[in-house]
Amino acid sequence: MAAAGKDSSWDDIKNEGIDLESKILKFLGFMWNPLSWVMELAAIMAIALANGGGRPPDWQDFVGITVLLIINSTISFIEENNAGNAAAALMAGLAPKTKLLRDGKWSEQEAAILVPGDIISIKLGDIVPADGRLLEGDPLKIDQSALTGESLPVTKNPGQEVYSGSTCKQGELEAVVIATGVHTFFGKAAHLVDSTNQEGHFQKVLTAIGNFCICSIAIGMIIEIVVMYPIQHRAYRDGIDNLLVLLIGGIPIAMPTVLSVTMAIGSHRLSQQGAITKRMTAIEEMAGMDVLCSDKTGTLTLNKLTVDKSMVEVFVKDLDKEQLMVNAARASRVENQDAIDACIVGMLGDPSEARQGITEVHFFPFNPVDKRTAITYIDSSGNWHRVSKGAPEQIIELCNLREDTKKRAHDIIDKFADRGLRFLAVGRQLVAAGDKLGNVGFWNLDCDKDEENDGIYLFHPHTAPVSSLVFQQNSFSKVISSSYDGLIRLMDVEKSVFDLVYSSDDAIFSLSQKPNDEQSLYFGEGYGMVNAWDLRAGKSNFNWDLHEHRINSVDFNPQNPHVMATSSTDGTACLWDLRSMGATKKLKALKTVNHSRAVHSAYFSPTGLLLATTSVDNYIGLLSGANFEDISMISHDNTTNRWISAFRGVWGWDDSYIYVCNRPSKGIDVISTKLKRTVNELQDPLMRAIPCRINCHPLSVGVLAGSTAGGQVYVWTPK
Repeated sequence: MAAAGKDSSWDDIKNEGIDLESKILKFLGFMWNPLSWVMELAAIMAIALANGGGRPPDWQDFVGITVLLIINSTISFIEENNAGNAAAALMAGLAPKTKLLRDGKWSEQEAAILVPGDIISIKLGDIVPADGRLLEGDPLKIDQSALTGESLPVTKNPGQEVYSGSTCKQGELEAVVIATGVHTFFGKAAHLVDSTNQEGHFQKVLTAIGNFCICSIAIGMIIEIVVMYPIQHRAYRDGIDNLLVLLIGGIPIAMPTVLSVTMAIGSHRLSQQGAITKRMTAIEEMAGMDVLCSDKTGTLTLNKLTVDKSMVEVFVKDLDKEQLMVNAARASRVENQDAIDACIVGMLGDPSEARQGITEVHFFPFNPVDKRTAITYIDSSGNWHRVSKGAPEQIIELCNLREDTKKRAHDIIDKFADRGLRFLAVGRQLVAAGDKLGNVGFWNLDCDKDEENDGIYLFHPHTAPVSSLVFQQNSFSKVISSSYDGLIRLMDVEKSVFDLVYSSDDAIFSLSQKPNDEQSLYFGEGYGMVNAWDLRAGKSNFNWDLHEHRINSVDFNPQNPHVMATSSTDGTACLWDLRSMGATKKLKALKTVNHSRAVHSAYFSPTGLLLATTSVDNYIGLLSGANFEDISMISHDNTTNRWISAFRGVWGWDDSYIYVCNRPSKGIDVISTKLKRTVNELQDPLMRAIPCRINCHPLSVGVLAGSTAGGQVYVWTPK
């Protein structure tokens, strides 16, 4: 290591010598152009050829021309050297350091000493110092905007390459260096730019003027030599003096000085605005530009977003801009932020306001599919809230705005998009519940305390007990309800419209939608029939007789949506393959689970690898295996008896637990699929009636919502 240090010092000394030599050459380079050539020729003539006739050389002209040359070169050299030093200082300040593993020890070193084969550590916020290949570990999120212009970070898995100059936005991983310097992805591109020798417009103009002067003076001097010596037979010194006058008077000798001073003043003014001019001729080229074509965020811009509060638009009554911005900040991460979250939280007077006075329950991070973030939290009063923030088109679609409101929103977005501005939208969500009288209630969890009815709105779309409620996919305000009266209605809460979707003489006992297919609707009708309904076409595609008695639940495998599960009062739960069903009347189930009494539910786990069935026979069925061939019966003391709606087991947020309502305790039993027994019981003295239908929030871990037979709507939240 000591030897390496000496080598490094010797290299520094050699580099200093090379740098001094390059500066001398750079200074002399300002004297190497057509106009300078003419002036240099005049200086040589004044000192070398202007002799004879008993007079000394023309020192005055020689000194004057030489001083002008030196002044021109000095001004240009000083300005460009200062600009180069400023750029070098800026680059030195930004020179990345890295955690390096050498000799079995980790240390922080300058990135300049890296060589292929070194092991480096890359973590959140680090600028990748060299091209490398990731080693084993969790994937990283890498911001490559400076290289590709893509504003969204990309996921880099172990074994993939990361490029020098990119930034780590999430994760921590080790990598092996595979390329450094000009051999990196970024270095090759930079080398291509540096290797171009294209002459600028300003230099072309000066060259043209110089060439014209040289040609004109040369022709004039030839003519004068012919006239003075062969014809007029003048003395040598007189002829040289005349030629020197022609040579000096024929060139714009002050033009380089004027141009150098003018551009030096321009460079100084640009530096006051924070612009660094590395080449003075670039000032004229920039001034003569008609069109500037820029790339995406991060290449020519700062890759930094800001919020213009004056352009905030509110589409909800009794909500001001300040509260809207607080909601937007709450739907943003306060640590490990991306560019959008950082600017949203940063617009608050105190960034801590984003989490002040609330308890965060769950944060739904951004992904390119949903294009939004969301937070579920509990305020100081114990109220449950949910705020979503994301792309306007996504939030508008979820909120299902009225046509006039939607048009107004799009007009505002289009107006400011013409100016290159980017918009985000913030939305709120509803909870819905139905009762045995046919009522459906909607609860705005984010309502103001002074809002009429406390944000609860009750409607009466049915004349019999409500059997199922399904929020339509990709919508916060559309709910599909079914009832024992044989009606299925699509309710638009925003417009207070209740459209009739389907009408039957038989009761509708269950309702479900196929994943990622918002136009599909599957419901259990009458005694044993499942109807596949097309919402867009308004007609039935298929109907199948699957059971001998009423169908209490219909569910789809989240990983394989063509696999459907049904449960029935006939004591069975069955799996079906929709791909092989079609219009066939005689159908065979893929799998059948038998209970001694009615089966009230059959629901797939979040991963789709397990299926749980519930029955009043005091057993919960658990199916597993590649083809659900393994069946376990978990003993569960159930005394709900006739309360069919109460004994439906729902899955939590993974495959670990099943939540089942139970009548005696007026609470919820938590059953472990690993231990195959009840491991906990959720109770609360505020719950004064039998808990009925419950559901786990799909995004907010630890939040359960449900209703009781007494008409209460309740929400369970983590402690």
